[in-house]
Amino acid sequence: VDYLLYWFSHNLGYKVTYLVASLIPLSILAILLKAYIIPPKVENLLIFILSIIGSLLLYFLIYYLIALVSFWLIDISAFFFTANIVLELLSGTLIPLNFLPEYLQKTLEFLPFSYLIYFPLNIYLGRISNNDVYMGLATQIIWIVFFGIIARLTWKKGLRKYEAIGS
Repeated sequence: VDYLLYWFSHNLGYKVTYLVASLIPLSILAILLKAYIIPPKVENLLIFILSIIGSLLLYFLIYYLIALVSFWLIDISAFFFTANIVLELLSGTLIPLNFLPEYLQKTLEFLPFSYLIYFPLNIYLGRISNNDVYMGLATQIIWIVFFGIIARLTWKKGLRKYEAIGS
C-alpha cells in the first residue's frame, strides 16, 4: 500500500464527509437568507472546481511534508501550529491578499500559498481574466508536481532514517 496515497484517500474521505455535512445547513441558510451561492459567472464553475481540487492537493502535500519531518524530530506539533498560521495568512484566509502591498502580492503569485484560497475564490467571483486563470491553474499544477516529488524523495530518505522502538 502506497503510504502517500493511503493518507490522501483518508484525508479525501474526511474532506468529502465534512463537505456533505456542512452543505446541508449552509444550503438551508442560503435559502432562508435568499443568498446566492451560484457564482456571478456560471461558466467559471468548472474552472473553480478544478482549482479547488488543486487547492486540496496542495494543502494535503504541504501538511504531508510537515508530517514527514517526524522521521527526524520527535514532536512536530509546533510545525503544524506554525504552518496553520503561515498558510492562513499567506493564502488570503485571514486578510485578502488585495490588502497587501503590491510587491508582496506579486511575490505571493509565485509561491504556492495564494493558490490555496485566494486564487480559487477569485475564480469563483470572476475577478480573474481567462489568461490569468489558465496561468494560475498551470502554476497550481507545477506546485502540486513539485511538492509531490519532494514528498516522495523525503519519504524515501526518511525510511532510511526510521528506527522502530519496542514491539
